[in-house]
Amino acid sequence: MDGIFISYRRDDASGYAGRLYDRLSLQFGAQRVFMDVEGIEPGADFVNAIEKAVGSCRVLIVVIGDEWLDCRDSQGRRRLDDPHDFIRLEVAAALSRDIRVMPVLVNGAGMPRAEDLPEAMRGLARRQAIAVHHNQWEGSTATLVHALQRALGERGVPPGHDQEAPRAPLAAWALAAVSALAVGGGAWWLWRPAPSAAPVPASDGSMVARVPAPAPLAVASAPARVPAPAPAPLAASAPVAAPARPAPVVRPPPAPAPAPEARVRAAPAPGPVASPPAAPSPPALASPAPPPKPAATPTPAVAEGPLPQAGHRFTYRVKGKWPTSPNRSVVITVSEVRDGTVLDRLNDPESPAAVQRRSRAGQGGFVQWPGIGIEFSPYLASQDLTGWRGRGFSTPDVDGQWTQWHSQGATIGRETVSVPAGRFEAAKVEVWSSRTPTGSPATAAVEPVRIHYLIWYAPEVRRHVRQQRRVISAAGQELERDVIELVSRQGG
Repeated sequence: MDGIFISYRRDDASGYAGRLYDRLSLQFGAQRVFMDVEGIEPGADFVNAIEKAVGSCRVLIVVIGDEWLDCRDSQGRRRLDDPHDFIRLEVAAALSRDIRVMPVLVNGAGMPRAEDLPEAMRGLARRQAIAVHHNQWEGSTATLVHALQRALGERGVPPGHDQEAPRAPLAAWALAAVSALAVGGGAWWLWRPAPSAAPVPASDGSMVARVPAPAPLAVASAPARVPAPAPAPLAASAPVAAPARPAPVVRPPPAPAPAPEARVRAAPAPGPVASPPAAPSPPALASPAPPPKPAATPTPAVAEGPLPQAGHRFTYRVKGKWPTSPNRSVVITVSEVRDGTVLDRLNDPESPAAVQRRSRAGQGGFVQWPGIGIEFSPYLASQDLTGWRGRGFSTPDVDGQWTQWHSQGATIGRETVSVPAGRFEAAKVEVWSSRTPTGSPATAAVEPVRIHYLIWYAPEVRRHVRQQRRVISAAGQELERDVIELVSRQGG
């Protein structure tokens, strides 16, 4: 009953959970840290198996990544809403048994709110969370280790404090010996014979030698106060001029106020009134010539068909899961459209020059861009996607060494999607690419065998507005997750 159970979702934070398991195993022992429910026999009740495994521990660590709350299954349903979801069962079992639950936030994730959780998990929102950062791994996990030591009733050292090791007996004897030698040396110095000088104690306690003087020195009772020297007078030949004062500003006296009776205008008497002579009009000023108008920038024409036209631009934001993943904005400009084939030019701030790629409209296929990865059939929505299915696409290799991919895809429905460019009604397409693993068990954690795509196509944009790509290893771990979202468009 003193074990630690690590609850995590493989699609969300398997890498962090593995590192955390290694860290806690070194601290508490591998026999006390549990990470997965193993050994469930076919036909056994896995709900009871999970509750038994969680109930055998005293602390449940819930590793929460940025996709933990909204992770979805192949049908687009949120996994936490499934009563048979493993994460939901583990957390609910710990809360119902009054087991200490510690949320651990990774990859910049935030703490979920109670209203976003199922009823059986809402107690998780009231638990104090600990954030763990990959670039401050030792320091942030030390805070977690200290919290676990307190929860398990073990004495530990708070983070940031060093424990002083007890002194060995040999060191104590050596210290005593050094002290004895120091005392003996001081005594010899005090009582050694001096041929011509008698040692006297100085004011600071040390012993100094004094040479006899023919006459005693007179000691003044108080030091005489020495007056500070007066400053030397300035030489007459080089007088120092005083800084000149600014001349006073002479303001004209205010004009006298008119008499009260002068402020009242008298009504004119009946009869003709002579008009005062008109003031001469000032000479007309020449109007400056208007500045030349800048040349109008040609704007791309609005596309009328299912495909954009040359000059249309689409700005996308690319975001990856890891710090080394691409995280920037790129611009894709249509260079040419001919016979259902679109030639695109990619401007990437990380690339010194633009690159161009061709894609066939209305057909499934992959476009491989340097720097940002693979894009699936950007102009598939040029045809009606209702009931669309495709297979046998030519899938690019991954890293040049993982080859022989097979891909297939289908439309799985329609959905309203929100991206930085706005809110769109889109057709949702799912694509799976897979291959047979060829590496050894030692490379199963890094060998990609499945790539899962979700693409949202908005016909009004004439291109996809969002794409999500996940790479999964032979060991079932998520190696990469990229998201491409439309930020703005011009002419499309």
